[in-house]
Amino acid sequence: MSEKNEDKISYTYLYDHLKKNVNLADFLESECGADLIWRELDISAACICPMPHHKELKPSFCIRYEEEDGLWIYQCWGCGSKGTILDFCMDYYGFNNVTEAADLLCEKFDFKNLGDMVIESLKNLKKKINVQKKLDCQNIVISNRCQILLREDYNANKGFVSKIYKELNTALDNEDSERIEELDNLVFNKSEEKQNV
Repeated sequence: MSEKNEDKISYTYLYDHLKKNVNLADFLESECGADLIWRELDISAACICPMPHHKELKPSFCIRYEEEDGLWIYQCWGCGSKGTILDFCMDYYGFNNVTEAADLLCEKFDFKNLGDMVIESLKNLKKKINVQKKLDCQNIVISNRCQILLREDYNANKGFVSKIYKELNTALDNEDSERIEELDNLVFNKSEEKQNV
């Protein structure tokens, strides 16, 4: 891998780390003097837009913590500025690129060891891949058992299999491995009942 590609990957992990570890609400209050009006405590708030180029009297600047992605996003309904902490810094400080915004945040929050951030991000990615592989394997096992049940007696098992598939899809969407394991046990027990009859 070329040095340029390694730098690109390193910065991708750095950007991801900054987006997920710099609290935009705290940054707005401490660095910009924003007076946040909380709609949902620690989840969403509004304030007068802090952008130097946007003067307003009523709050049109909104922030929200996206729990699924683990990061803060913002949008100003007046000036149109929106995005993550990196986008905010670019607009607020007038930076020409995201690297300048990342450098400022690293300096302010003392994020110095890029290598550690890259290693941590890779570990998290590996965990996510391992969880996904496990879920995929359990899905295949359950699906195969359900197909066997349907081949043995379609009319008797179609309601049971339909219910299992619905619950399995929900559990897969939520990455709920405990529920998937429970469903696997239900299907396994149903298969065993059929064999013992």
